[in-house]
Amino acid sequence: MRFAFWVIGCQMNVADSERLSRVLTEQGHVQVPDTAGADLVVLMSCSVRQTAEDRLWGHLREVAQLKRARSSLVVAASGCVSDGNVEGFLQRAPVVDVYVDPRQPESLLAWLSDRGLADPPDFGDLDLGALVPRQGLDHTAVALHGVSRHVPAIYGCNYRCTYCIVPYTRGPQISRPVDEIRREVSWLVQAEGAREVTVLGQTVDAYGEDLPDQPRLSHLLERLDGIEGLERVRFLTSHPNHMTLDLIDAVRDLPHVCEHINLPFQAGDNDVLRRMARRYRSEDYRALIGTIRERVPDVSLSTDVIVGFPGETAVQFERTLEMLRDIEFDVVHVAMYSPRRGTPAPEVWPDDVPPPEKKRRRRAVEDTQREIALRRNQALVSAVTEVLVEGPSQRRKDQRSTTKRWGGRTRTNKLVFFPHDGNPTGELTPVRITQASPWYLDGVPA
Repeated sequence: MRFAFWVIGCQMNVADSERLSRVLTEQGHVQVPDTAGADLVVLMSCSVRQTAEDRLWGHLREVAQLKRARSSLVVAASGCVSDGNVEGFLQRAPVVDVYVDPRQPESLLAWLSDRGLADPPDFGDLDLGALVPRQGLDHTAVALHGVSRHVPAIYGCNYRCTYCIVPYTRGPQISRPVDEIRREVSWLVQAEGAREVTVLGQTVDAYGEDLPDQPRLSHLLERLDGIEGLERVRFLTSHPNHMTLDLIDAVRDLPHVCEHINLPFQAGDNDVLRRMARRYRSEDYRALIGTIRERVPDVSLSTDVIVGFPGETAVQFERTLEMLRDIEFDVVHVAMYSPRRGTPAPEVWPDDVPPPEKKRRRRAVEDTQREIALRRNQALVSAVTEVLVEGPSQRRKDQRSTTKRWGGRTRTNKLVFFPHDGNPTGELTPVRITQASPWYLDGVPA
């Protein structure tokens, strides 16, 4: 059976689609690049923002047209659905034949087999631990599957931040066992040439709290750090309440765990944080950042910010800007608040910050961060840094030169571009930084 994916949303959806693709491929099914040539179409749904859900329904209408022309087409959906109401989603979307729980990708194989659309699944060959360690870098595997991969470690979330739909679409926190994750990462490295993995979770640093033996994320990182051929390990997204000393020290001490932490603070004012139900104060967050930088001096930090939350005054917003100026993050992701049906916030408070003011605040965050990021990146000029090369880039290519430009990331997650005559994809390449912008670095092989 030929299958194709349509994926929107976060890295978790990307990771879930890769896991489902792997399950189908290992049973003899073939992935094709677009839905027009597929016997099976899998839609990875996102409901975090209304715009994403609108895109999903638009694509469902397109798929419905394909199915009217070809009734044998099988349509599956996975990922997030509004309010976690799968039955309601299927009733509203009759074109979808089956919903696949992203935590159980193999369930799609059983569904296809029960309807005579595929042979019964044989999981006897999926012994991931029996793989022979890869010797050296396989450029073909890396080019086919990608340098960096995402691996879900924890699904759902036990928090109820008042702006967030994820706990209702993904359910409560469910961690995958350490050995299961390690086997999957070993497979990605040995069978598909992965050089870097990012361990995912909505609150990834809460990993293991729901498992019987309660392993911590630091323990999982230690187990992944020892996988032969795996050069780098990252994790996101973290919550300040679970960023413990053992995890910070794992970032400092484990040789393959990168010195980069994504730690959203969302707002710099305590009253806004309380209405968001974030369960910490701005002073707690500042103290935590101080601890991180004390124990990991060369760490890079990224964060998430929401502007225009209900009731946020201009004075309260200024406290967010103060937080940005004082901490000096490397990267800031900023979003304007928009009401999301199914979350508590719009049922309790009116969306009372006018759109022009939300845009002004977003621009203020972007302008502030641009200055900070440029200053921090300029400090790297003339330094030599190790870049994991992700692939070629046409950005600012000199048309008079036959030398390709390549792009990759440092351990601290800085994007770097540099010229190279060969194919360094998947390699760890020393690069001397020659120029800096707020968003990326330019360099030459050192």
